[in-house]
Amino acid sequence: MGKPEELGYALATVADERNGYLAGVDVLCDDGSTNGQKEFKRKR
Repeated sequence: MGKPEELGYALATVADERNGYLAGVDVLCDDGSTNGQKEFKRKR
């Protein structure tokens, strides 16, 4: 499980005006759920 401050760091990074290269990009913050689902499907 992620910690609240880790999500805060991610949001602060995305919101930082110096990161112009992130325009139009989705940043997934799902606490690793997507990766965990992939592993679960492989084990079946």
